[in-house]
Amino acid sequence: MLLPSSFLLAQSTRSVPPAGVPVLSLFGSADTPANVNWNDPHPVEVGVKLQSTALGKVLGIRFYKGPSNTGPHIGSLWSAQGALLGQATFTDETPSGWQEVDLPKPVLLTPGAIYIASYHTNGFYAATNGYFRSAHINGPLSAPANGGNAGGNGVYSYGPENSFPSAFFYATNYWVDIAFVLSAASLFDPSDSPAHPTWDDPTPAELGVKFQSSVAGFVTGVRFYKGPQNTGTHVGNLWSSDGTLLATATFTGETKSGWQVAAFTNPVPITAGTTYVVSYHTRGFYSANPHYFTSDHSNGPLLAPANGGNGVYARGATSSFPSATFGATNYWVDLIFTLQEPGGP
Repeated sequence: MLLPSSFLLAQSTRSVPPAGVPVLSLFGSADTPANVNWNDPHPVEVGVKLQSTALGKVLGIRFYKGPSNTGPHIGSLWSAQGALLGQATFTDETPSGWQEVDLPKPVLLTPGAIYIASYHTNGFYAATNGYFRSAHINGPLSAPANGGNAGGNGVYSYGPENSFPSAFFYATNYWVDIAFVLSAASLFDPSDSPAHPTWDDPTPAELGVKFQSSVAGFVTGVRFYKGPQNTGTHVGNLWSSDGTLLATATFTGETKSGWQVAAFTNPVPITAGTTYVVSYHTRGFYSANPHYFTSDHSNGPLLAPANGGNGVYARGATSSFPSATFGATNYWVDLIFTLQEPGGP
């Protein structure tokens, strides 16, 4: 059954991410297609539309190979408009299973933007019809559903050479993927939100969260989730575990509700495995989830540990180190973390 109708670079050495920073993909190594050898012998570019909720870099292209899908294979990364962002030829392939090639240079993805990962094959590719009738999500990465804002997913383009894949057919998953690492991280994703955006407490307080990173890096700012009654000037702070103030910033240009961000004047280096506290000061009516930190919360290299009490606060009219706890409450305070100093090499 047929579907409707000198830049090439060899595999390069990957820029290995620091120890503890996971390499992420849309699909896990155990994920497999319904049909590993689709009966189509024509040369074709097959791909997937994808996006990330977090800033990060694409290190390479992956695809699932059936035994009839003989080479050569060339992997590509494209913008939604068809600009070629990176390309490499697969080498040392196995007879079947997941294959991966590193791009010659990692490609930075803008959060929320659509990209296309694809590869060119002589035919008999893997396929699962109807897969993208709903979105596929794995951590910060997602492949939008067919017919969503991104248009159809599972894309292809027939031809003897690489070309931008834009046609689609029956929301088919051609089992193309990326290898991705976070460049910036937070404890909570932009889509995360509190069960109680406005807690009925009019008392001024400093609210925060204890956190650690599995790798060394830099904290560049503070985030907090704001409900519509959480008015007034808000000040964000970063503290050592013993209460030393490491950085402070005043929030400006706040929206009426949702996530707010304040950047520090200078990024603060932090040590892997060390506990810090990030907090903000409010006049009251803050966001809260009681009993949230009865278990650890992690996202990428960042961890908000449950041990020793988390969700911390201090009452008072001005900022002070928050060390009291109550009911393992999440006050929806967060940080912006990067692996390298902004403006650095």
